[in-house]
Amino acid sequence: MIDVNILRVLGARKDYMKLRGAVPDTALEPITKVILDDFGEYFQKFSGIDSVQFEDFWTWFSKFKHPAMKDDQKNSYAAVIRQACAPPNPAIKDALLSEMHELRLATTVGRIAEDWANGDCQDISSAISLAHTQYKKDMGVQATDFIKTDIGDLLKEEEDASGLRWRLDTLNMCMRGLRAGIWELLLPAQIKARHHSLQVS
Repeated sequence: MIDVNILRVLGARKDYMKLRGAVPDTALEPITKVILDDFGEYFQKFSGIDSVQFEDFWTWFSKFKHPAMKDDQKNSYAAVIRQACAPPNPAIKDALLSEMHELRLATTVGRIAEDWANGDCQDISSAISLAHTQYKKDMGVQATDFIKTDIGDLLKEEEDASGLRWRLDTLNMCMRGLRAGIWELLLPAQIKARHHSLQVS
């Protein structure tokens, strides 16, 4: 089966330049590999082209890159390239890009490990961290901001003793008043007629 979806995704210059190296040639059909390699040469020769369009690419492919190709082969390649120039299904594109980014990360980490074993990488931790950061950037992963509230507001909230007061002064001395958002659990003690109060906020 020809990898038309891979060709469609990598028919864009941006994705090709970033991800072509992550796709192992052994996983490709011969005709797919030929076309992908020619995509790369095409992008290098024509720097102003952002994506492969059939008419322009086919003219270069058939008349300049492979002028001696037999007619039956040209017909086969033309059929595949025409399909490859169609817009990719968005869901399939997203899935393929995700897999390619993961494969690229795995390949990069493997190369870092090999360099480290050969003594060519002095700081393997930083190298892997950089590769992972690039992967998250490529995948569009945004940094998570866990703290949204200003620290000053948090301290004021902690010092706020307002709320309903307890009938026992001892409780008022060691616990805050009851307010919205604060739960009190009354738990029975083993000593008869006594209860423990646990504050959960």
